[in-house]
Order: sequence, then C-alpha cells, then structure tokens
Amino acid sequence: MRIVVVGCGWLGLPLAAAFARDGHEVHGTTTRAERRAELREHGVTPHLLRAGVTGVEGDATVLAGADRVVVAIPPSGTGDGYGAAIGHVATASADAGQLIHASSTGVYPDRPGHPITREDDLAQEPSERAARLLAAEAAVDAAAVPATVLRLAGLWGHGRHPVRFLAGRDRPGGDAPVNLVHRDDVIDAVRAVAGDPPVTGTFSVVAAEHPPRGAFYRAEAERLGLEPRFGPGPSPGKRVVAERLAAATGWRARWRPGDPAAP
Repeated sequence: MRIVVVGCGWLGLPLAAAFARDGHEVHGTTTRAERRAELREHGVTPHLLRAGVTGVEGDATVLAGADRVVVAIPPSGTGDGYGAAIGHVATASADAGQLIHASSTGVYPDRPGHPITREDDLAQEPSERAARLLAAEAAVDAAAVPATVLRLAGLWGHGRHPVRFLAGRDRPGGDAPVNLVHRDDVIDAVRAVAGDPPVTGTFSVVAAEHPPRGAFYRAEAERLGLEPRFGPGPSPGKRVVAERLAAATGWRARWRPGDPAAP
C-alpha cells in the first residue's frame, strides 16, 4: 500500500518506519526541512507540510490517492484551531482508501467507579480540551473517506514517561486509576486497523492494567529518581477499557504501565 503519515514526530516517525519495514511505500510529513534526512534514514519519503487553521501549506498532493493516511498531529501544535487543521487534512485526503486519526481518551469525562467501555460515553458539556479533540474527530468523520479514530491513552515508552511532568508537584486523588498505553502498542493498533480491508470506527487504545495513580507514580518516581507527591483519597478520575478495539482486531497491549522491561 501507499501510506502517508502526517506528522512524523515522537509517534508518527516510528509508526512510519514500522510501515516501511512491513514493505509498504511510506511517505511522511514534517514541518522542518532539516528533518527530511532523518525520515529517509527510516525508509520514509519526506514531504514538507503544515496544517493550520486556514488550510494545508506545502506538499498536500502527497495525500491524493493514498491507500492509507494516518494523522498524528498533536493538539498542542495548533491550539484552538486543532479541529480546523485536522479538517483541512481530512479534506485533502478525500480520495484516500482510509483516514486514521490519532485522538485522545481526554474526550471522556470523569467516571469515578464506572469503567468507560463505550466510545459514546461522553459528557453533555465537554471541557474545553475535550471539545477541541471532539471537533477534530468530527472533521475526520465528516470526510468522504472510510475513517478510523483511535483515542489514545497517556503515551509512554522510549524515554517518555508522564511521571516526568509531575515531578515535585503536590497532586490530589492518589486513588484514581491511570490510563496509559505504550508507544509500541499504539503502533500495533494502527497497523491492525490499517489492514486490508480497513477497520473503521472509533476505538479506545489503552493498556488493560489501571493501577492507582498515587502508588503507581510514587513507585515510578522512585525508580527514576524523581519526587511527585500525591494525596490520599478518591478522585474524579476514569478507567478507560479498550474492549471494542480488541473485539474488532484482536489487539491487546503488550506492555503493562511502567513495566521496566519495556523499551
């Protein structure tokens, strides 16, 4: 297949490289010219492209006629215009065989004590961040192309760990469950839905284990030499379950949150 990965960053580049190792013709986009050589080293043909509120700038023609287009642009890169930016990419990919969008479990509301097993378990009045994420998902769903939305839990692995963002901060709600997924497991999930025929729809992507936040981050902080602090007691957290993705593709996370053997 001819596969285009839009946004070859921390997640997008290893995903593109995995598709290349699978034997596909892989194209990847970056906003920085100096990164083109890095993409080539991974067997990925580079293209300069930037998605913004007003449209897609650069080599948008690479999206035309692709068998699979994977959008791995983080919300932080476009701010309030995230939904519009993703919508422009979706429009430019209108004749693709499948459009896959990496969203977030941040769309789900807090559900203390009640696992979120259904992708339609959404708040009637979403938070500002959830509203931006849902606007991007709506733009993908509205595209005239088979669409798949993968709602990713907190990402970790390969030098990235959420505990680093919490170091030295007092946090309430140590009893709330964590929702994490390893980057390698996300790559496996994308590959699973991008098969032939493609698997479409909206799916949560999260590891099966949900240890209490306080105990988990204290243990991880000790292992990494950091000091996050969590107060005891309940918290308005949530536990997201990837039942639908497992049923549709057989996907299972290989790595438990914080597994010291994970890359």
